[in-house]
Amino acid sequence: MNLLDKIQQETARLPEHLQKEILDFVEFLSTKQTLEACVPMNKKWEDFSLKSAMRGMENEDTSEYEHISFREKWQ
Repeated sequence: MNLLDKIQQETARLPEHLQKEILDFVEFLSTKQTLEACVPMNKKWEDFSLKSAMRGMENEDTSEYEHISFREKWQ
């Protein structure tokens, strides 16, 4: 008996409301797997976008900016 047969056999013994929960969980796993497959491509686009935005700033002098100058002052 393979894994799919075992899952079907065990699922068939459960009441319908629990079978629906199993279906919901299987759909969740399927969606999660699809989204995780998209992450590497999204990461590549994020890296490309950041590199494009920062292009030409690699050698820029940033010494005039200090940590204290980034604090926002409320009046």
